[in-house]
Parts: sequence; structure tokens; C-alpha cells
Amino acid sequence: MTLARALRSIAPLVALLTLSGAPSAAPAEGGDVADLVAELVEVGSGLRDAQRRAIIGCGPGAVGEVLDILSGRVAHPDGAGHGALLNETTKAVLHDALQAWPARETARALAARLTPDTPLAERLVALRLFPTFAGADELGLWLELVLDIPTQQLASRFVARTLEDTLAQLLARDPRSYVVLEAQLARLPRAFLPQVVGALGRNARGSGLDLLGRLLGRDSALDAQVLVALRRLDLRDAGAREEARGLLRPFLFGGDPSQRGLAATSLGEQGDAGSSLELIALLGDTELHVQRGARAGLVALAGLDHGGGEEGMQRWYTWHDANEDAWYRTRLRISRELASPDPAVVARMLREVAGQRLHRDEAALALAPFLRSRDPRLAALVARTLGDLRSLDGLEPLIEALGDPRDAVRCSALEVLEAWTGLGFGEDLRAWHDWLAG
Repeated sequence: MTLARALRSIAPLVALLTLSGAPSAAPAEGGDVADLVAELVEVGSGLRDAQRRAIIGCGPGAVGEVLDILSGRVAHPDGAGHGALLNETTKAVLHDALQAWPARETARALAARLTPDTPLAERLVALRLFPTFAGADELGLWLELVLDIPTQQLASRFVARTLEDTLAQLLARDPRSYVVLEAQLARLPRAFLPQVVGALGRNARGSGLDLLGRLLGRDSALDAQVLVALRRLDLRDAGAREEARGLLRPFLFGGDPSQRGLAATSLGEQGDAGSSLELIALLGDTELHVQRGARAGLVALAGLDHGGGEEGMQRWYTWHDANEDAWYRTRLRISRELASPDPAVVARMLREVAGQRLHRDEAALALAPFLRSRDPRLAALVARTLGDLRSLDGLEPLIEALGDPRDAVRCSALEVLEAWTGLGFGEDLRAWHDWLAG
């Protein structure tokens, strides 16, 4: 069955919709599919499902006709005044078909349709179709089609935005795509690398960390884009966070001032207490970009602002020393005071811990075992304190607490997690663990 024949019974609905004012592309002449819009017959309410099944039956061999329709190249045979075949109804039906067809065969058929003479606009439509059906196994072919685009066209803002959007969708659709992209990285032209960096940053997955690290050091302009992408990454794993910090730290004291400032801000936002003294020192840097970036990083790290300049620097040093002294005294007393039968002692200790900024990761790890306390009231208070700390090291213990049989503990952990993340997984442990894994 041809796609034209499969679409024939939907022609009346298509014609009615297009005649009612749906926007149309500049259509091309002729073709069997164009004849369909001329047939106006009575149809039943079950038309769309029946038609969808018929189009799916056409198989990947019809992908060329799909591309023609989605490119706006099919018009009513009696003239443009009757409207084009493309509208939201036909888009939905055709996308359903693409999703139902075998992905590899569909990708190959789509690639075979493209020739060196294919107009850029049609080529971009084809590339944008891949996230509808493709996974990691088809990403290599998608990249091959990108390589066929001349370098000067890759530099176009519209082309760059289209490719970045599409690659971001492909990476989000199948996490295995990161492995494929890494294997192809050396072959990609420099003109396409900003789109790769942008797609990695937009997905904000820790899976992109290694790729971003490999892209550093090629040139200053690309480094700046990688630093922005690193700042966007949502790194919930302690090892990944330390790896990202390792990529950022070398930029603090050498290179372009704007990059140094961006690295300083990112380190603070990632809670890198180990770089706090370096950030304070950068407040005295001769470059304004660096000073501002260091101050922004310190504000993100501390949750308060002691200002800039020489006076601000001294106040930040005082804050740093006070936090170090406070944590040294607090950590020695946590176990003893949280075991106290006096609620006032317990409450005071939890307030001390909640106020910790430089060592909040260590504080979260020290508190986590008390989520399993025999006293459900203490465990519930600890859950709330972990929420106040906002250390990523507190996420997994809080998720585990969702499996606690005690209502007070479970409800407190859930309340903290939902307020912290904005997610609504409820008590679904698997969903929370999947999210934590990135």
C-alpha cells in the first residue's frame, strides 16, 4: 500500500482543516498525495485511528513521501487557494507512523532520500525527524548527515540552533547516545562543536561530563562555551562533582578574565569548599570580571554576602575562619548531643549543623545515620535539617528514608525532597533512584 492510498480516506478531514485557515508552507506542485485533498466524502469518527493504522502499514519505504509532506512540498492539485496538505492532524498521524516503524530501517530510508542536491531546508526537516523515532543506534547516521552540511552553512545561526535542539533531543531520548557521540567526537568539524557543547549543557546530565572535559583546551572560544555548559550540569554524584571541579579549578588563575570569573562562580555554585580560600583571594584580583565571579561564587557557597574589595576580603576571611572553628567544635559533639534525652540539646545541635556552609557535605554525611534512629521524632528532625543543608550528599539518605515504615520519618523525608527538587514522585523509590542516577 502506498502512502498516497493510505492517506486517501483522510483527505476530507485534511481539506476541511486546511480550508479553515491552518497555516501552510509554500507548497510544490503535484504528486499523488496532493489529489487526496480534493475528495470530500462523509467519514466516521473512527477515521483517524483507522488511517493511522493504514499509514503504519506502508512501512519505512514511504518515508520519502512523509518527508515531502512535512517539508510542505505537497499542495492541493487545484491550486494553492485550497491550502496545503500539511497541518497539525497530518503531522500527528505521520509522527505516529515514524515511531511505529523499525528505527534503523526508517533512518536508512530517510538518509537515502537525501542527496548532495537536497536543499538545506529539506535536509534540516529530515534531521529534525530523527528524535521522533531514533535512539543511540541511529545517532551515528544522524551525525553522518550533519557532516554532509558545508562548513559555512553550519555557521548559520538558524542551522546551528536547529542542530543543537535536535542533538539535545536525541541525547535526552536515549542515554546510550552519549557513548556514540564520544566515539564520533574526533570526526566532528570545529564549526559543529559549539552545538555539541550546547546540547550537552542543555541536557544537564552528568553523562556529558567526560565529553565536555575532552572538548576543553581546543581554543579559548570553545573553552568559554564548555565552562557555561559545566555550570549547567546537574551533578548529583559526589565523584562527578569532584571531577567537574577538577576541570574548573585550572581556570581560576590563568587565561581569559571572563573565563576565570565564570570558573570561580561555578565552583561556588557547586559547593566547592576546598576552593573557598582561592575565591576569597580572587576578590583582590586586578580584573573586574574575576572579582565579580569570585564574589558570586562565595555568595552561592555561603548563602550570604560579605561584599567585595579589600574590606570585603577581610570579612570573608573572618567568615571562613569562624566556619572552620565552628565545624571543628560541632563535629566532635554531633553523636553525643543527638543522643541526648533533652530535646533542647538536640534542637541546638541541629541548628548548629544546619548553619554550616563550608562543610555542609561532611555535615550531611554525619547526620545521615540518624535517619535510622529508633526515635522517629529525631529521624524526622534530621530529615528536615538535611533539607536545610541542601548538600547533594543528603539526597540518597533522604530517598532511602522513603522506605521507612514510620509515618513521621517517611512523610518528613518526602516533604523535604519535594520542596528541594520540585519533583512529584511521591513515595516511588524506584522513580527517585532513577532520577538520582541522572
